[in-house]
Formats: sequence, structure tokens, C-alpha cells
Amino acid sequence: MKKAAIVFCGFARSYKKTYKHFYDRFINCNRDWEIDVYFNFQPFICGKNSTKKQELNLNDLKSIYKNSSINTYQIDENEIEKKYSEIKNAINLPSSHKNLLFIKGSILSQYYGWAVSMANINKDDYDLIIKNRSDILPEKEIKLNSINPRFLTFFQRSDMPSFGIDDFIFCSSQPNMKQIMNIFTNFLFKENLKDLPAAFPEFILSEYCKTLNINTVKGPQLTTIYR
Repeated sequence: MKKAAIVFCGFARSYKKTYKHFYDRFINCNRDWEIDVYFNFQPFICGKNSTKKQELNLNDLKSIYKNSSINTYQIDENEIEKKYSEIKNAINLPSSHKNLLFIKGSILSQYYGWAVSMANINKDDYDLIIKNRSDILPEKEIKLNSINPRFLTFFQRSDMPSFGIDDFIFCSSQPNMKQIMNIFTNFLFKENLKDLPAAFPEFILSEYCKTLNINTVKGPQLTTIYR
């Protein structure tokens, strides 16, 4: 039997609204796979349009996602600042530039969470690893047998520019995902990033996969984000 890991990371948004659909579209339709689910969330919930942080109720999460690995992590601000300084020097932009501001304020924290999530996976024999989010879903069931683990398969919104890769849900083999999910440490932010329309994670991920020689494949379309 093939084995897959589904990894949630970042903020625990809307999991009460999406968990039934998650089981239908990832778990119940892949009974011929052994699937482990890992949660690695920051210890609070932060809504899309709110600055208020609400403490994450771990017992509530565990009662919904039984038999899952559930962990929390804190962002290491010193590591974020150190990486930001490296990036700023590498791409030679003024501190006020919108791309640098977005990298420091959002992207690096996200990539830090990806690295923590991969470090918490305690097995080395997965055929496929799927990076997921709790507040968004594919439109239909995902048959894992249809996914080629040699490529990075990403699940795209309809409004996403063609040269970007949506970073909400994507998957590949475990060796590939170890590299991709450790973008915080591994990626050299090149000069051409300052020419992107914005330093969104979607565009950066696309550039990063090119440096790794990992081909990308567009998967099923994503539904609306639940928040």
C-alpha cells in the first residue's frame, strides 16, 4: 500500500467549516492509500480582516481530527530578521520597496512554518507529501493515484496568473518536498525577483522550482477560501 502525508501549517483557520469536505476529498476517496495527517499551526487563530489573535483550542482540533499529529510552533523573529537582511542585501532594493516589505511582513513567516512542518514529519517512506491549508479546498475529490510524484502538482485558483504557482495546496515526492518546504533556508533570492509584479509567494515558489529542476503540473482548481 502506498503512503501519503498531508501537512497543514500556518494558521488554523476555518477547520470546523472544512473538515468534512477535507475527509471526502482527500481521505475517503483514497482508501487504497495509507494516509497520515500532520498539523503544525501557530498557537493562535487570526482572521483575514482582523488583527485580533484568538488562542487556538488544541483539544477542539484534536476532537475533530482524531489520530492526527498536532503540534504548535512559535515564529523565531531573530531568524526572520537574519534572513530578511540576507535577502535585502542580495536583491539590492530600498527598505521601503513593496516587495521587501511583503517579504519581511508575510512571506518569511510562512516559509518558516513550512520548514518546521517538514521537520515534524517522523517517517521517511512516504510516496507523496501534500502541503495543505485548513481554509481552502479543491473543487472535487483528489485521487492520489493520478498524481505523479516526480513533479510538483499545484492546485490553482482561476484568477492566478499563468507564471505563478498557487502555494495553498501542492504535492510531490518526499525528497522533492523536503527541498521545496525548506525554501526558507535554501532559496537564494535572486536579482530578478525585483522585476516581479509583486513578491508574492506564488511567484517565488515558481522561481524556486526552476532552480531545483522540478517540473510543475497544474492540478484541479481550488474553491473559495473559507474564513
